[in-house]
Parts: sequence; structure tokens; C-alpha cells
Amino acid sequence: MREAFHLLTQRRLRALQVRYRYQGEEWWDSILALPVGFRVVRIRQHYH
Repeated sequence: MREAFHLLTQRRLRALQVRYRYQGEEWWDSILALPVGFRVVRIRQHYH
């Protein structure tokens, strides 16, 4: 994770997706490098 964050902050990656479980649910966070700063898009997965 540390290396991925480093590559993202150095603009050697355009985006990074982190998948994890929190309080019994699955979440996917996409961290996007913008020209200035970053954007986080968080999605809770629903499985039927």
C-alpha cells in the first residue's frame, strides 16, 4: 500500500483502487489523481 500511494503521489499512477470489508460490507474506494489534488470515489458493493 505504501508503494502504491507513493506512485500515486508522484503521478506515476493515475488511479488506485482499494477493496476492503468494513462492518460486514464490502467497499471499493477509487483514488484518482487530479491535476491538483485527488478525488476519492467510494462504492459499497451489493450482492444479491
